[in-house]
Amino acid sequence: MRMRVTILTIAMMSAGVSRGDEGAAPEADRAAIKAMAGEFRVRFRFEETAVFRAGGTLAAPYREDAHELVLVVRDEPRRIELQHLLVHEGGAIKHWRQVWKYEDRNVCEYRGGETWVMRELSAEEAKGTWSQQVTQIDDSPRYEGVGRWTHGGGVSQWTSGDTWRPLPRRELKRSAEYQVIAGTNRHAITATGWVHEQDNTKSVLDGGKVTGAVAREAGVNSYERMGGEERLDFGEARRLWEKEGAFWNVVLAEWDRLQSERRTLKVGGEGAMKELHKAVEGLSARGDAGPETVEETIKRFLAED
Repeated sequence: MRMRVTILTIAMMSAGVSRGDEGAAPEADRAAIKAMAGEFRVRFRFEETAVFRAGGTLAAPYREDAHELVLVVRDEPRRIELQHLLVHEGGAIKHWRQVWKYEDRNVCEYRGGETWVMRELSAEEAKGTWSQQVTQIDDSPRYEGVGRWTHGGGVSQWTSGDTWRPLPRRELKRSAEYQVIAGTNRHAITATGWVHEQDNTKSVLDGGKVTGAVAREAGVNSYERMGGEERLDFGEARRLWEKEGAFWNVVLAEWDRLQSERRTLKVGGEGAMKELHKAVEGLSARGDAGPETVEETIKRFLAED
């Protein structure tokens, strides 16, 4: 009989109670991850550096500035979660979540076509590593990479292996040209906050395999900690998470369960990913959706394993 998510389980997750007795991760690693929490001015910068398709030209650089509140919403010896919330003068919006797992042996990898495959790592492969799963705004999987934190030369940083991810919203108009971004991610703690650097290749898929490339892209997302003299109010974002956080923990717990029980997660049908986002966000607006309702809603959009 399949184990179901219980209210007690959700409460344990929200409170940061560990359900395992494995040894804790290195404290320097944990401190670096938690150093990414706070109130930030964010600068998103993406620029193509090389074109590989005949007749192609470099796309215009992408520039966007924002403000984000990043909260530590789960803190366990071997798992830490950071929730991002976009902040603007009119209020706040739930953004992506970082899920960090130490010596994770079940990694959820994107394979194109709204499909994610579970890859099992051996104990030796996972030893000393951290996986970082990035979720979509509705807490469905986006991508997950594996790497190690290092702390030499006065720099704490984590670098992933090659990681595939879906096209970001800024690139959806080019979905006919390529189907997946393949690249590496580096998170480094800086004197004023932290930085997320990306080395991306915009890749063409055929039958689930890379058969070509459109362009290479460098990405830098810099998070500069806000000073006390700045007047932007992050209180609305904190209140949003106080109101909706328990619901989103239920949603993430359901995706955790699916990743532990299935070999493949595929959102089926044209436009289904967008409809899944709308359906789950609709539940958040209701405010009374429990684990069974969340499970039934997500299941409607998933193909059979």
